[in-house]
Amino acid sequence: MESWYASQMPNIPENANFFATSFDFWAYDTFSNSMSSAYESALIALACASAMILLTSHSLSVMIYSAISIGYVLVASTASVVALGWSLGTFESILFGILIGVGVDFVLHFGHAYTLVSDIF
Repeated sequence: MESWYASQMPNIPENANFFATSFDFWAYDTFSNSMSSAYESALIALACASAMILLTSHSLSVMIYSAISIGYVLVASTASVVALGWSLGTFESILFGILIGVGVDFVLHFGHAYTLVSDIF
């Protein structure tokens, strides 16, 4: 592509500004941003949930088991999407955000219930 641009430069007027664009570039950029956003949101949710569990339960073991559980939910869901042959699009990215929230909420409630029961006994 660069060599073609170099060969066409003498035919272009001096004050013309141009750039190459394609639907493929746009789709690739969207897919790349979706992937990085999905990874970042998973890591941020895992870090925030771990910090919140540690602050509320005061138990390092509950925090570690909760982080492992949340990580497993994310990995199992991602493996299911890959096994079904789906590609990561806008809809799937939104679903991963919801999945992270539901997985964190579920584990937080169980961790909280565990610490309440363990304080009684």
